[in-house]
Amino acid sequence: MAIAADTGRSGAGRDEPAKGFTHAWLAGALLAGTATPAQLAAFATALAGLYDHLPRLFGPPVMTGPDYKVRRFIVDQLLTTVALPGGATARVGEGGHAALAKELGRALGVPDAELDAAALHPRLVAAADTLVATMFEPPAWASMAAVAEVEQASAPGILAVRDALRDRYGLDRASTALFDAPPLYPASVVDGAGDHLGTAYDGALFSYYRHRIREEWLACWDHCFDAAAEA
Repeated sequence: MAIAADTGRSGAGRDEPAKGFTHAWLAGALLAGTATPAQLAAFATALAGLYDHLPRLFGPPVMTGPDYKVRRFIVDQLLTTVALPGGATARVGEGGHAALAKELGRALGVPDAELDAAALHPRLVAAADTLVATMFEPPAWASMAAVAEVEQASAPGILAVRDALRDRYGLDRASTALFDAPPLYPASVVDGAGDHLGTAYDGALFSYYRHRIREEWLACWDHCFDAAAEA
C-alpha cells in the first residue's frame, strides 16, 4: 500500500477511482504493528464518530431519487441488520455500524462518553457535511454508485486494518466485527450505474461526481487516521 508521503493524506496524488486508503499513519504505524495504545484508542474513537455520520449518506438519494424504486432500495438498506457481540442485532439505519465501532473503542479502553461525543468533532462534522451536501447535487444513481465504488476501493484497506488489529494488537473477533460488517451500498449499485450512461454528458457527470465523492469520503476517513497520528 503506497504512502502519500508529501501530505500524509489518502487523497494525495490520486487520479484513478480504484485506489483506496494511502494515509501515512495507516501504512507506517497501524499496519506495521507500531501504533501506540493511545493512537489505537484515538483511531477507534474517531471511527465511532465517523460511523455515526455515515447513515446520513442515505438521505440525498431519497430526496433526489426519480421514482419509488430508489426509495424502496434505500429503505431495504436501512433495514439491513448487522450482528452485534452477544447475539443482538442492529439495523444499519439505526446506527448498526456505529454500535460496532463503539465495541472496538470499549475494547481499547475508551469511555462511552468519549465515543458518544466523537461525532461532534468539528473536523469530522465539516468533512461529513461536505460529503452529504455533494451527494444532493447529482442524480441518485450517480451519488449511490460513487459511494458504492469508493466503498469497494476501501475494502482491502478496511480488511487490512481488521487483520492488523487482530494479529498484531491482539484484539478478538467480537471487538473488530465492524470490519466484517456489510457496506452501505452493495456492489450491484455500481453495475446499475451503467444503465444510465447513455450519453457523453452522463459519462462526464458520473466521472466528475465519482471523483469528488471519493475524495470527500476519504477525507472523512483521513480524520480518523489524523486523530490517531496526532495522539
